[in-house]
Amino acid sequence: MNLEGNEPFFVLRDPLGYKMLLQVRHFMHYQIRENTELFCRIDKINCNGRIYLEPQNPWYIEGQTYPFEVVGSGINYHITGLPQSYYLVRDKARKIWTVKLQQNGLPQYYPDTVLCKIIRIKKGILYLRLDDGFSENSVLEQGLTYDFELLGEAVEKSSETSFYILQDVFKSRYVIKKKFYGKYNFIKGKSIKCRVDGFTDDGQVFLEPEHPAYTIGNSYPFPVVGRKEFRFSDGACQKYIVVEDMLGEEVNIPVEEASAGYWAQFNNVVCRVVDIKKSRLEVELTEGVC
Repeated sequence: MNLEGNEPFFVLRDPLGYKMLLQVRHFMHYQIRENTELFCRIDKINCNGRIYLEPQNPWYIEGQTYPFEVVGSGINYHITGLPQSYYLVRDKARKIWTVKLQQNGLPQYYPDTVLCKIIRIKKGILYLRLDDGFSENSVLEQGLTYDFELLGEAVEKSSETSFYILQDVFKSRYVIKKKFYGKYNFIKGKSIKCRVDGFTDDGQVFLEPEHPAYTIGNSYPFPVVGRKEFRFSDGACQKYIVVEDMLGEEVNIPVEEASAGYWAQFNNVVCRVVDIKKSRLEVELTEGVC
């Protein structure tokens, strides 16, 4: 079927009889046919309740390693300023994908085939990592904090997004978006402590700089600057207390309906910092202050 914009969708029926839509353009090469059973992973459910499905790839499984035909190679320059070598490989559906090389330069002759690990499959796209016995991120461990030097800033022209460029003691470079950390007042050439929060599908590192005012696990006073509620399509209601942190950023704290009246009497509250992601605080209420 086609919806607004004339974009075609597959119409799927789940085991309970509910119908769901799946964009055709991402999965044309899967050769999905009418009246056939399709196994799907629930990839995400957004705040409006919309369910995003990822059909099972007909040829590949995440986490497994497969041979791919090498059809080309090249070098491009990352926003960090360092060159990045890559192979172009062809999969069983004859689609071409890019897989990064660990070395900066290209070999004189590229092989006919290479082994690649399927890191993730999302919207039909294969995210590959060369299975050469070396992990690009083997030096960094998720959950640990490391020192990085701030080399400067760079702007990605295609998206006009500004990034801070960081470098570790092994001279590997990383980026974090400036829009999240502009209020941290970083100084070029100085050391920044960052926690490794994870890795992207293509092997990049998620870094979370230490907050200049807050530490996870500690409790702090916050002024209450507002209250609000959000009503869902099913009639349910979620209430929030809005507080302001030391950088002037608002933090929404969900409260249960039964306790909303109790917390409404306080102009200030004490909260424990549960987590910090992209400079945003996640906190939980501990006590009220009149």
